Amino acid sequence: MNTVTIGTKEYAIIDEITSNDIKYIYLANVKNPKDVCVRKEVKEELLPLDDEKEFKKSMLLFVKKNKEEIKDLLSE
Repeated sequence: MNTVTIGTKEYAIIDEITSNDIKYIYLANVKNPKDVCVRKEVKEELLPLDDEKEFKKSMLLFVKKNKEEIKDLLSE
């Protein structure tokens, strides 16, 4: 499991998706999996997303990539 530290919290990397030369990193807190966040990698540095529009774009990318897994979870 690959992890990164943000502040004092350790996050597991759940997924990575590149779109238009921007890599979005989807993270979950190792100690509290309900604490999730999305960052973008720019020049090997993890940065917060710019705004709500970019957050929505990152979520759409995640859903499109993982639609079958999401479908399976919803049908349980």
